[in-house]
Amino acid sequence: MENQERKSNFPNLLMALALVIASIILAIGMGNIRDKGATITVKGYAEKNIKSDNAHWNIWVSARSNTLSDGYSQLKAMKAKIYDFLRLEGYPDTSLVEGNVETSPIYALNSQGFQTSEVIAYNVQMSISVASRDVFKIENSSKKIFELLAEGININSEPPQYYVSDIGKYKIDMLSLALADAKVRGNEIAKGTNNEIGKLKYARQGIFQITAINSTDVSDWGIYDTRSIDKTIKLVVDATFYIK
Repeated sequence: MENQERKSNFPNLLMALALVIASIILAIGMGNIRDKGATITVKGYAEKNIKSDNAHWNIWVSARSNTLSDGYSQLKAMKAKIYDFLRLEGYPDTSLVEGNVETSPIYALNSQGFQTSEVIAYNVQMSISVASRDVFKIENSSKKIFELLAEGININSEPPQYYVSDIGKYKIDMLSLALADAKVRGNEIAKGTNNEIGKLKYARQGIFQITAINSTDVSDWGIYDTRSIDKTIKLVVDATFYIK
């Protein structure tokens, strides 16, 4: 009877012994991985507020007339008024660029409201682009120019676009700040397992965004806000550190 019990317990003993050996091998393996350079990967984040240092502004002027020649004459007269306004605002001619004159026919409608082939007038238009490093002057001028509407000048002023000239230099600074943040985060995680991080093994720049201040806009492709003078640069990095 005792022999039978010993025989029935023998497979269980072998199984227990195998589990112990496997645990020892796994522990040794984990130790070897750590010795050979275990790593931790974290994200680092940095942001900085900056101001735009150049602006571009498009103005459209248009005229409507029964003939192209008369429409063009009207357009020239209105363009001269716009140039007078811009010069008084302090913009040199070198900062102004004219676009091509564009013309389009206007067709009559029949009694059912459908367009016919009869040309009853022409629309003539052109753009004037303004560039300046004085972003606040552009901002103010783009609001004041609508005073020309009272003089019969048909204008459409697009919102100015504000840019940062040397964005590359900011990227370098932001990368340093984001990596420093990643190191802090990595150390905090490592402390939870009684470890600390060592040298940087690998880093990759993630999303780079330029948004309006206090904006919550996010895009996988990045954002470049051109509507605001005051902007925030945001940068994310993925950093992998060795564990000491």
